[in-house]
Amino acid sequence: VCGLHADVVARPFRTLSVGEQHLASLARTIGMAGSRSHIVCFDEFTSVLDRATAHKVCLRLSEYVRQGNVAQIIVATVHEDVADWLDVDWVLQSKSGAVRIARRPRQLQEVVEAGHIEEFRQPKLHLQLRVLRPNRDSQEVFSKFFAEHHYMQGGLPSVFHGLVLRDSATDRMVAFHGIALLPGQYSGGITRRESRMVVLPEYQGFGIGPKLSETVGEMLLESNLRFFSMTHHPRLGGQRNHSFFWRPVDGSGKAGTSLSGVKCQRLAYRHQYMGKGDQRGNDHLKPDSQSSASEAESAEVLTPQKAVTGLRAFFNAPTLVSKRKLETEDEARNPPRKVPKAP
Repeated sequence: VCGLHADVVARPFRTLSVGEQHLASLARTIGMAGSRSHIVCFDEFTSVLDRATAHKVCLRLSEYVRQGNVAQIIVATVHEDVADWLDVDWVLQSKSGAVRIARRPRQLQEVVEAGHIEEFRQPKLHLQLRVLRPNRDSQEVFSKFFAEHHYMQGGLPSVFHGLVLRDSATDRMVAFHGIALLPGQYSGGITRRESRMVVLPEYQGFGIGPKLSETVGEMLLESNLRFFSMTHHPRLGGQRNHSFFWRPVDGSGKAGTSLSGVKCQRLAYRHQYMGKGDQRGNDHLKPDSQSSASEAESAEVLTPQKAVTGLRAFFNAPTLVSKRKLETEDEARNPPRKVPKAP
């Protein structure tokens, strides 16, 4: 049903990849049901699988259920595509609480009335951002807990500042954000880039990633630094294209090369974080900034020494940044506006 090869089935569970372990767990759960009267539940269904594999698994599982081998299967997932692939009977949208009858209505109304819709509502998370020691400690935390969930491979930058987002109620790790220096003759010594951002699978779908990135961006701007990001993730890139707080830079939305010079055919979304206030990305603090005369008179001249001081102030913050609580509830945002591309 789950499409595991014979050589994979014969190997110890601990030696399997994340995707293979997910498929093995699905197969084991179905096998343990062992009765047509049992209801089987899957959480984070296909969350760690590529969508081509997920499609095949859904088709096989749907056929298996229609043959009467299992009474019912209920899946919880952030991926809406599985609903069509599984040919489901009903869909419950956790955010709105709406129930959509998708297939044969046999006794479904009775089941829905007997349940409690509150149990399916999206939970409210209270998260806290903690600053890690730079370089080695940050690299070890990322490699041990987050690297397998990130699409990029290869070595981490030698200068690497990490931050970990935790659930304040359980102290469980939720997400990781890594910052590195953005080199170049136009960086002015005050420019940083988003090197890694990972939200663990069980916390995906709450909009945590974009809010985490914006929170880090605000902290950097407050420390008199500039913040840039490049991502190949189409939804994250699209969200930033329509955000009031990000500005696309030259080459955004085009295939190109990475910072290491490796050619990549995937689209790259490049943006500068402009801020939620009047910072305008701190472009006026660059030593070579072309500010107007009035702006130049009022703007503080930021030397490389002051840039280093600002960075130290940012990363010498208390281990627990309690004031940086992120609420996952929907926030009222300013309507998007078109802004000129950065030079």
